[in-house]
Amino acid sequence: MAQEIYRASTTNDFCSTDIVIGEHQLRYFPREMHENLIVLDRNFFSLFPDRFRSDVALNDLKVDQKIRNEVAEYLSKIMDKDYDLAICLADKGIALRGALPNTRIISVVESYFTRKPFPNLWNVDLCGIDDTDTMNTMHDSIVNMTLSAKEQNFLNYFRENYRNLLHSDGIFSEKLNNIKPFGLLPLQHQNVSAVEMYSRHHSQMDLLIDILNHCTDNYNILATEHPQYPELSKTSYTWLRETYRNFKFFPDFFRFEGLSQGLLKYADFCVCQTSTVGVQAATIWNLPVYQASHQNRVTPFSVGCFNSNSKKLKSKLTETKSCELDKQLFFVLTRLSHSRSDLVSAKGFKRIIGNIMAGGTCIEIYANLAKSKDMLTYHRTHIEKAEKTAVGARPFKSLIHLENNPISLIGSWEAETLPSDKPRRKNDKIGWMARKWKKLKKLSKTIMVK
Repeated sequence: MAQEIYRASTTNDFCSTDIVIGEHQLRYFPREMHENLIVLDRNFFSLFPDRFRSDVALNDLKVDQKIRNEVAEYLSKIMDKDYDLAICLADKGIALRGALPNTRIISVVESYFTRKPFPNLWNVDLCGIDDTDTMNTMHDSIVNMTLSAKEQNFLNYFRENYRNLLHSDGIFSEKLNNIKPFGLLPLQHQNVSAVEMYSRHHSQMDLLIDILNHCTDNYNILATEHPQYPELSKTSYTWLRETYRNFKFFPDFFRFEGLSQGLLKYADFCVCQTSTVGVQAATIWNLPVYQASHQNRVTPFSVGCFNSNSKKLKSKLTETKSCELDKQLFFVLTRLSHSRSDLVSAKGFKRIIGNIMAGGTCIEIYANLAKSKDMLTYHRTHIEKAEKTAVGARPFKSLIHLENNPISLIGSWEAETLPSDKPRRKNDKIGWMARKWKKLKKLSKTIMVK
C-alpha cells in the first residue's frame, strides 16, 4: 500500500507532496524523505485480521461498512483535507475517498499489456481498478467511439505483429492440435486479494471442476497454472484425469515464461477469472472469453459468464463483437496506457498530472492525454525492437519450488536446458538441480494426458 497525495499551487507546480505508506515500508525510504511521509502504524493494520483482508476491505465496496468507516476515520485524523490530488498505486482508493471526499483520486496499475513481448505499460485510471475501472465505468462511451481508417490500420498492425511475436510452433502445436477443440483455463494464485474478492469459487480446484462439468460433451479444457504459485497437487491432477475425459494438462509446458498467452493461438475460447490473459485473448486473438468470476477488469471484454447455474457450453461458441473490441483495444493502447518512462520521468509525469488537474469530464481528460503523447509511434517503435529480439517462448531460468507439486520447477535448471560455454566432462557430477529436473520430466510422463 502506497499512495501519493499532492497539493497543487497556482503555477501548476506541486508545493508539497505527502506519501502514505505502511510502517513496514518505512525502511525503503531515505531519511531526507521522512518529513514527507504519512506512516500508517500498527493500529491501522490491527483493524484487519490479515493482510489480504485489509486489501479486500480497502478495495471492495461490498465489505462491511463499519470497517470502511473506521478506516476513513483513522485516515482523516492523520491527514489534512485540502489535497488537490491523490494517486493510488494498484488500489481503488476507497478508503481515501471516504477520508478525502473533495479530493480528485486516480489509480495507477499495470496495464493488460505489460508482460513480454508487450512493452511495460501502466494504466492511469481516473475511475479506479478492477470492477470500478475506466473500462467498466465508461464502457458505453468507449464502444460508441468512431475509429478513423488510420486508427483501424494501426490496430490491424498491432494484432498481426504481436500474433507473430507470440508464435510458438514446434513447441506446443503437435500436442495442442490433437486436443482441439479446447478452451484455455489459466488458473490463478488463490490467496491474492483480486481472486479473493472476485472469484465465485472457494478454490481453484472448485473452479476447474465447475468448468469441466459445463463442457463435458463439447470441448476439452486445457488448464495452466501460475508457474511460481501452482495450486493443485499431483493427487488432484491424477483424480481429474481419471474422472474427466475432457481435462487436459501438459506439465512439461510449464518451463516456459508467459505460457498462457503463448497458447492462445491454438485455443478456441478462453475461460478466466481476473487474468489479463482473458483481455489479450479477446483483443489480440478475437477469442470468445467466458468469465468465471464476479465483475472485474475482464468483464468488458467477455462474451458471457460461467457460474454454477449456467447451462452447458453449446457446441457453437458465442461470437465476439469485434467492432467493440477494436474500440476497447484502441482506448487501452492510446488513452489509458502510459509507458513506464512517462511515469518515472519528471517531464512525462508533470504532463500527465497537468492534464488531469486541468479538469473536465473523464472522456475530455483522456482525449487531452492522448493529444499530448504519440502512443501510435511508441507502439510501432517497440514492435520493431521486439521483432529483432524475439525468440518465441522463453524458458524460465529459475522458479520457486513448492512441495508435493508436479508442475513446480526446482531452483535453476540451466544445466539441463541452456547451452554451456564449457563442455561437460565425463566425470563431472550432475548437480541436485539437474537431477530434480530429470525427475520432474519423468513425473510429467506419468500424469500426461495423451
